[in-house]
Amino acid sequence: MNTEPEDDEAYKKWFLQQVQIGIDEIEAGEFISDEEVRAEAAVWRAEMERRIAELAEQTKAA
Repeated sequence: MNTEPEDDEAYKKWFLQQVQIGIDEIEAGEFISDEEVRAEAAVWRAEMERRIAELAEQTKAA
């Protein structure tokens, strides 16, 4: 688990390490494209809308 160090120098070192990790992952192709994020979000939204509608129907029936 990543935790942020308390003092400024340690935090700066930690922060720069995290930035480098991100850069290395991008360079290695280890990221999700904008299109993938949008597609996953659309699926999630549709599922949430379905669940909300289902709950609304159950509430009406009760």
